Amino acid sequence: MKSIIFNNLGYYGPIIRCGIVILLTPLLLMSVANASSPQDVRTIIQKWVETEKLVSEEEQAWQENEAAMQDLIMALEKEEQILKEKIETAKNLTFQADKERSELLKERNEYQLSSTSLSGKINDYERQVANLLRSLPPLLKQELADLSKNLIDNENASLSVRARTVVSIISQIEKFDNNITLTKDVREISPDKEVEVDILYIGLAEAFYVDRNTEFAGWGEITPEGWDWQENNEMATEVRQAVEIYESRIAPDLVELPLKIMGMGSK
Repeated sequence: MKSIIFNNLGYYGPIIRCGIVILLTPLLLMSVANASSPQDVRTIIQKWVETEKLVSEEEQAWQENEAAMQDLIMALEKEEQILKEKIETAKNLTFQADKERSELLKERNEYQLSSTSLSGKINDYERQVANLLRSLPPLLKQELADLSKNLIDNENASLSVRARTVVSIISQIEKFDNNITLTKDVREISPDKEVEVDILYIGLAEAFYVDRNTEFAGWGEITPEGWDWQENNEMATEVRQAVEIYESRIAPDLVELPLKIMGMGSK
């Protein structure tokens, strides 16, 4: 019973037990003095020793419990510090993630604005190139057939693909415009007569044609609707000479051909 009482005293147990010991000491002396026989004295002393032993055990148990409590407190404080550090780290990571997300959103908005502007420009270039394709010589149109198809069927194409298509078409047109090109075609001389002719394109500025017999000749120029051809059989000899020089059949020489000065309307 005493042990149970002492164990339930909690924090105040050691203090109360010390007080009990102090109170028991004079009571022990009084009990011994009042003992009627040696047997009673031994019994009283034995009980006192047991009580003193119990108090000592309780004090030792309290000291052990106090040490365990201190260790537990230290462990909890360390764990609290670790949690605080983790929370602070998480805050920093969250801040950094929010900052990166904000930067990415800003870049995305800038990209969308740039894409919208670029899309408008590409649309304009595509319209201009599409109009230009209608005016090109048949030979060049054939060379650009695949790119022209991509220019038309571009609903699902990205801006970069569309831009590359426009650039590729313009590059090939410029290449043709910077060179002299010889090709063959069939021209209608009269409603009931067609002849095969050699056509010499001076870039896209002008072209001259002549038949194999050097009988029929003429010249053409590019217009928004295509090439406009004019017959001029008087220049057949000069055009044939230019064709044969181009084909390296005769030695190079000066050949006079009428050229229209762009913007002046004269030949």
